[in-house]
Amino acid sequence: MAIYWLSFADGRKPRGSQWLGGCMVEAPSFMTAVDKAHRLKINPGGEVKGSELQDNEKTRALLAAHGNKLFTTKAEMASVFGGSERF
Repeated sequence: MAIYWLSFADGRKPRGSQWLGGCMVEAPSFMTAVDKAHRLKINPGGEVKGSELQDNEKTRALLAAHGNKLFTTKAEMASVFGGSERF
């Protein structure tokens, strides 16, 4: 199975508050990953974009420790994934 990063946003919200959160899930396809996030109640709504992450030891370790969790702040993500410049 693939590992996906999903990012949720609402373009109708004021600038600076449009990003609703992001999560990392393992699923066989992008659409299945979105469905899984919804079932796990880690889909905050809005539009979703996603990308398949490299399947390597580091990504698997991050998935084991922080998968299936909604990140709602860039600071929280930076503390886990390192460096806010990525977001």
